[in-house]
Amino acid sequence: MNSITLQELFRKPDKFNIPSYQRAYAWVDKQREQFIKDLQETTCGHYLGNYLFEEDTTNKVKNVIDGQQRLTTVVIFMSCLHHELMSRTDVSDDVCLNELRMTYLTNMKGVQRFHTVNYDDPFFRKEIINRDAGTQEEKEHFLSKEALDSSSKQNIRDCRVYFDKKFHEADTATLVHWFELVENAKVTYYEVSSKIEAAQMFAFQNDRGKSLSHLEVLKAFFMLQIYIRGGAEKEDFIQSLEEAYRNIYSTIVKIKTNEDNVLRYFWIAYRKGYNTENPLQEIKDYYVGRSIEKIIGFVDKLASAFRYVESVETSKDKTIININRQNNYAWALPVLIKGAVVANASKMTMNYLAAVVENFTFMAMVRGGRADVQSRFNNLIKDANDDNSFRNNIVSFIDTIKREYWNDKQFRDALDNGYIYNRRAACSYLLWRYEETLQTKGYERDLYFIKKESLEHIAPQHPKDGEIATGYGAYQDTEHPEEGIESGEWLSSIGNMLLVSAPHNSSLGNNNFKDKLADYSKSNLMMQQKKLVEQFKDVENPVWDKACIEERGKRIIDKAMEIWNLDKIMPPVDNALF
Repeated sequence: MNSITLQELFRKPDKFNIPSYQRAYAWVDKQREQFIKDLQETTCGHYLGNYLFEEDTTNKVKNVIDGQQRLTTVVIFMSCLHHELMSRTDVSDDVCLNELRMTYLTNMKGVQRFHTVNYDDPFFRKEIINRDAGTQEEKEHFLSKEALDSSSKQNIRDCRVYFDKKFHEADTATLVHWFELVENAKVTYYEVSSKIEAAQMFAFQNDRGKSLSHLEVLKAFFMLQIYIRGGAEKEDFIQSLEEAYRNIYSTIVKIKTNEDNVLRYFWIAYRKGYNTENPLQEIKDYYVGRSIEKIIGFVDKLASAFRYVESVETSKDKTIININRQNNYAWALPVLIKGAVVANASKMTMNYLAAVVENFTFMAMVRGGRADVQSRFNNLIKDANDDNSFRNNIVSFIDTIKREYWNDKQFRDALDNGYIYNRRAACSYLLWRYEETLQTKGYERDLYFIKKESLEHIAPQHPKDGEIATGYGAYQDTEHPEEGIESGEWLSSIGNMLLVSAPHNSSLGNNNFKDKLADYSKSNLMMQQKKLVEQFKDVENPVWDKACIEERGKRIIDKAMEIWNLDKIMPPVDNALF
């Protein structure tokens, strides 16, 4: 273990490289702010942590095995500091800006000193290393949001913007002080000369309680298993593991789903089912004594699961878009991963499966009951390890749902419940699907996601200035309670719900119905607003009462019964079983 200053580390002739099987840049505001706070609070020496390098002496490259997040931040820090000090006239001659650049950014020949993972490195080079290079047109395009096609690039951009702002606000003496603190900060590092040694060190350092994602802990665990039991093929096994993780990490930066959730969904699909409680420990327990070939097979499939999640998130398929819109990945994704990744089901079977998942998931959103959903989805994926077995399971699943879960009457009654607003996700999704049926020229997918979606109560929930505004039927009816909007439980029923944007909802407020109706008529976004306006011939004296709510609710529920009709989900016809 060596202890030197950061400046001494970077003055070595080596280049620094983040291998692609390592995590891309992931620091966010919390870590950046702490980085600066540490500098502000330091009264003596500064420490920048411990680093593990795999040394490639032939190419004079240090592959960063551990500590890449801090090291990447240091390079961004130096780039931004160099840029800011170059614009100032009161910088002392003691600070050699050319030397700063050649130490941390490029050498005397203009060769980049530090490389991040290969899929982000061109962006890193332009954004951080050569931030002022290129034509004005290239700069403008590069600095636009179009260049940010991954979360790691966004993190790099955010870090640069954060440091630029902090440095611009600070006086020159403070900047020079920070520079000296970082440059003279102590670092400790350990160098190994082979992948096997690197795997051993990484495993022992990172499987001992450090704050890592489950995916990282699993990587360390698998490396340790390879080191202990890999035999003469250790090197090849390590390379296979690195390749799988390279694929995983290049996908993680492009998806929204949390990586540990993807790991959970995959483990549900791959072996455990929805009964899993602690996926990380269960995976470690399962593979602790099994062959290294099985470990590599598991990680390869895991990489495929990450790629599949990316395909789901970016899909243009109508059913998959609807599943995305439900935002119930914890229920839906394990089933879909089981079909696409584990069973390698055909496209026809996956289309069939997606339709069933979308249908049943919505029923479950309306009904509730997590255990019921998980037990039934467990039956759907049980022993479904190829295309035919999956199709058989789907047919059996549909038959069971129709017999044991919900019939049409139960489904209608649940939709017609006076408190469906309490299940807001289901209520919102129902209104989106209803909207689809109203679009006369084909549903425009651009409309499918509105900003800050909100559910509007047409008859207001709360009185304005202590009184219900005009234009609404009686809220309370003591003689015939079912006739009152509130006493009859019509206020929070689906017929009184309208899907709008949050700003639009705020502007509508608790106004009288005539003003609301006029506002609805101006909207050209949602056809359901226009449909509501068409209910009223007398726009000067409209009244929104229990009868109106009931009529509109019936129309919406009738459409729902058509949309989520299990009998309409037809199995593929290319298999003799059907």
